[in-house]
Amino acid sequence: MNFIICLSIATILAFTTGKFIKKNANALYIVATAISMWVIVGTALGIFRTLPDWLSSIIWTPFAWGGFATALFVLVMFAGAAPHRSEMQKRLMQIRAELSIIASILTLGHNLSAGQTYFKFLFTQPEKLTGTLLWATICSLVMMCIMLPLFITSFPKIRRKMVAKNWKRLQRAAYAFYALIYVHVFLLYAPKARMGVADAMLQMVVFSLIFLTYGVMRIQKAMKNSTPIMRRIPAVAAIAVCVGVTVWSMPKNQPVQEVSNLTAENTEETQQSEETEQPQTTQQEQEQSETKPQTEQVDNTNKAYENTNKNEVIHNVVSTGGAQTGIAIPTKEKNQENLKVHTKQKDKTETNKKVLTQEEEKQTEKQESKPEPKAEPKAEPKAEPKAEPKPEPKVETYTYQDGTFTGTADGFQGPITVSVNIQKDVIKSISVTSHSEDEPFWTNGKAVITSILSAQSTNVDAVSGATFSSNGIKQAVDAALHSAKN
Repeated sequence: MNFIICLSIATILAFTTGKFIKKNANALYIVATAISMWVIVGTALGIFRTLPDWLSSIIWTPFAWGGFATALFVLVMFAGAAPHRSEMQKRLMQIRAELSIIASILTLGHNLSAGQTYFKFLFTQPEKLTGTLLWATICSLVMMCIMLPLFITSFPKIRRKMVAKNWKRLQRAAYAFYALIYVHVFLLYAPKARMGVADAMLQMVVFSLIFLTYGVMRIQKAMKNSTPIMRRIPAVAAIAVCVGVTVWSMPKNQPVQEVSNLTAENTEETQQSEETEQPQTTQQEQEQSETKPQTEQVDNTNKAYENTNKNEVIHNVVSTGGAQTGIAIPTKEKNQENLKVHTKQKDKTETNKKVLTQEEEKQTEKQESKPEPKAEPKAEPKAEPKAEPKPEPKVETYTYQDGTFTGTADGFQGPITVSVNIQKDVIKSISVTSHSEDEPFWTNGKAVITSILSAQSTNVDAVSGATFSSNGIKQAVDAALHSAKN
């Protein structure tokens, strides 16, 4: 977004104040030099860290990070690529040299400011320049080597002393310089764009459109004598490259891991099995309750059957005994007859007793031969649940003490100190109290604080493009947590 604003301001100034720029070129060179010196010294002394956020974003960042200088170079580019005698060419060609000198001065300030960190690491600690940052730093050095001769020969006094052919031959190196600007920007913003940083994606799209459009216009101008079909080829190629760069710079799709709730599934299965077992238990209880009356009925029937047999036997005995009763006869004959009859009756009675005894034995054998119904097992009384002893209140133990603790670790340019607030083992807040990091890498690196708070751990990924700054924050938080341990 800063580059779009810088390009808009530079375009407005170039189209509205062309005569002023041409007339006061030397004064503008001095102003540009003062801005560059302010940026260089401010970086060395760390003054930019004391600036308010609005001043840092509006004034410091456009000059310290080359946004305004690049916008001026874009105008210089299109001044040479614009159609002959077009309004754009008329407005820009008359101040093209002045714009180029101002842009070069501001670019020197940007490189000598950022070079205090990146050029130093390139020659002393290249391992700190991770990923595309190493190639972006090398690209800056190559651009400086190309720009310095172009910058010096842009002054009118020096240009007049040079042979025209040699000067034009030297100026052709500007095409390589413009291409390296795009490569440098690509190396810086592409990793952030692939991480989903919206501003980086916007920068990639804007720079691709601007530089590819310039390339098409410049090639078509050189192919002015070619056929129309041939002149369309650069445009088609530029569109394909722009689409390819945009697609490649899109954020990576991270697969979403589906986490299954196994506990819930197990609970459902347990409930289903319990529901299935309950009907079976109820059915068994019903069968047992139905069996009890049947068993009792059989027992009663057997008892009745025994009583009936006994009654019949008793009835037979009683009825037989009644037949034995007689009347006394006083005569001797009668007595003898009665004696005979009595003897016969007595024999019959003994015979009947034997028969009854045999029948009783048979009945007893029959009853013994009949299977007795199985006695139903009595349900054991359920043991009453014993009252569990009440658990004693647990004393909560925490890994960390409550309070605010500080920690320090090395970042990209120097120590980073953080303040961590902890309550009941929960990291409530993390704030940075001091650091020596550069923008925009510091702003990008601070994003790791959000990740630490979300994960409640420093075991999170470092921020790509700000690896050392984000790792410094993580290590400083680790140091604070270590000092907070019980």
